[in-house]
Amino acid sequence: MSQAALVLLFLLLPLGTTPMECATLLVAGAALASRRRIHQPLLAPAVMLFASSLVAADGIEPSQLWSATIGAWTWALLVFAPPAFAGLSAAGRARIEQVGLAAASAAGLWAVVETVVGGAAPWHAPVDGPFSHHLTLGYALLAPLARSLWTRRWWSAFLIGLGIGCAGASGPLLSTGVLVAALVLPPAAALTGGVGVALMAVLALAGDAELAQRVVLWTAGADVALDHPHGAGLAGVRPATALAQTAVAPGFHFPFHAHDSALQAAAVGGWAGWVAAAWALFALWRHTDRPGRAAIAAAVVGGLTQDTLGDLEVTRALCAWAILGGQPPPSPHAASAILPGANEPLRAHAVRQPDPEEVP
Repeated sequence: MSQAALVLLFLLLPLGTTPMECATLLVAGAALASRRRIHQPLLAPAVMLFASSLVAADGIEPSQLWSATIGAWTWALLVFAPPAFAGLSAAGRARIEQVGLAAASAAGLWAVVETVVGGAAPWHAPVDGPFSHHLTLGYALLAPLARSLWTRRWWSAFLIGLGIGCAGASGPLLSTGVLVAALVLPPAAALTGGVGVALMAVLALAGDAELAQRVVLWTAGADVALDHPHGAGLAGVRPATALAQTAVAPGFHFPFHAHDSALQAAAVGGWAGWVAAAWALFALWRHTDRPGRAAIAAAVVGGLTQDTLGDLEVTRALCAWAILGGQPPPSPHAASAILPGANEPLRAHAVRQPDPEEVP
């Protein structure tokens, strides 16, 4: 059941929020039914994410509780995916990986076809493929791109990379560069370098009209986080952001997000929400392998100028692929595998007495 649910999840990850959410619910059911449901290496940050969402919702009435649940649901795979993966063999994980890469390749090809049909270059007319937004296309395909490059599935990497390019934005391209660097260099070094490049790019664009709009968004997001240290919550963050933007730049109106993952996490969930999101990323970083860390580094660098972690499709894909690359829990029979006969009676290991007929 777990393998079937996970295959469906990776198949539907690039096909929109509704199919993806249905598959996530199936994974949740498989995890609850699994004998490994107590295998929860990422539970602590997930609980903190929910707790910070609950505090930001400012109450435990049904509406507030529902709001807190929706706020934490983005990270649901932190709880449901590890038990679902726990009992799978290496062959089962490989099969899931193949399905996921095939689906991501199809999404990339979809974007390419959409670009060709549109007849305009992506930087003039970006496309979104099967995703909800063109930036979602660019960032959600980063995790499968890392896996395809690491496993040398070049055709998948080529199609996924083309799909990212069809997003027509510089942010996903910079994140792609960070991802490739993290597969060659230590991922932490690639992350640090990517942050430095992003900051230098911001400084180099000083005076640009689009950057000025981002500065308003960042300033307003920081103001909301400072004015609501416990978090404005999902229901209150947009009114609070609109008010802050009016104070910063009268007439400016874009209260949807701060175009920065850290600022948006702090505005919605408060400083506890910011810490919880950082903890979740750190826990994923420790749990996953090299391509998983490369994808996290790419998403974090992208999150400096775009709310990548507030995008359900991006975060769900990042969690799924990172947990796929995580270390499976030790088998109950690991002891007998390491020490042959460990479960046998002690007398089986008694020193063998020589047969009198064998003594010369």
